[in-house]
Amino acid sequence: MRAEIDQSGKMGNTSVDTVLAMSNGCNFAILIPAPVKRSVLAKLKAQGISKTRAVIRMFTAGLLLLLSRHIGLLTLIIIDQEYPGYEADIKGMLLQRFKERSIYFEPDSIVFRRIGKRSPAHRLAISVYRGRRTPDKIVTEKELFLIAARRKKY
Repeated sequence: MRAEIDQSGKMGNTSVDTVLAMSNGCNFAILIPAPVKRSVLAKLKAQGISKTRAVIRMFTAGLLLLLSRHIGLLTLIIIDQEYPGYEADIKGMLLQRFKERSIYFEPDSIVFRRIGKRSPAHRLAISVYRGRRTPDKIVTEKELFLIAARRKKY
């Protein structure tokens, strides 16, 4: 099964919530509240991580939290191009986290491309973001930080 992933509310904008949504076969959306993002961003910056790198780490941690319940069902992951130039880093971090959990996922089966507004993933993300649908999961500061703060080479 393939999954498309979209984001509503940029991860780097700590004044708004972020929603990551997955669709096509399994619909699932997580909400990362703005206060959680602010706190985790501050903690990562206190560790000497630049804001840009911290945002990429938080985005990747969010992807992992979004995918974790369904990864065994997926054969292709299509991620909207939210952070051009950082796709290799995001992919490397995701694959490393999968490996840590003894999950093998073919590297070529994670791709980045424009999802578009007609995608079910976009419609799901925006409906949760606008409060028209309840998220399937609300991410806590602890779980986002634990994943984002891990220091491994990618």
